[in-house]
Amino acid sequence: MINNHLAWELFQKVSGQMIVAGMGEPLGINFLAIDFILDIYGILKRDKRREMFDKIILFDSIRLRKRSEQISSQRERDKIKNQTSSKRN
Repeated sequence: MINNHLAWELFQKVSGQMIVAGMGEPLGINFLAIDFILDIYGILKRDKRREMFDKIILFDSIRLRKRSEQISSQRERDKIKNQTSSKRN
């Protein structure tokens, strides 16, 4: 079993290699970046690569979900703020 710490370190190294939608919405890490980092770190066995890939994707999915939650919360705060300021005018 691959160490979670190593998976986290590799995730940190590839986390900037995002694929984004037209309006800048992040879709996830570019899989080619993951493949590249696994090669550089000498993770060559198929089962180890798959395990590391799965962990990196898991970390990324958590990051994307948290970001989505933050955006939703900010939109709600902005909506409440706009409604409050509209009632004052």
